Amino acid sequence: MSELDLLLKAGKIKSWERQKKLDLSVNGFHIQNYYIDFIVHHLDGTTEYIECKGYWDDAFLHKWRLFEALYSVPP
Repeated sequence: MSELDLLLKAGKIKSWERQKKLDLSVNGFHIQNYYIDFIVHHLDGTTEYIECKGYWDDAFLHKWRLFEALYSVPP
């Protein structure tokens, strides 16, 4: 059983998803799809995005920055 399953069973998180497809679109133009490793839905209504990569090359960093720009909550 994964750590996320244990948190769910203990009632510490609402739910979680694995390999979720996210649309990376800018100004109505689809750039690409991005598959995030895990999405955790917390009890307080917040969403946590978790990426588990061993090596972050330039192509991945570009996708990650686009993902952050589109899915991050502004300060």
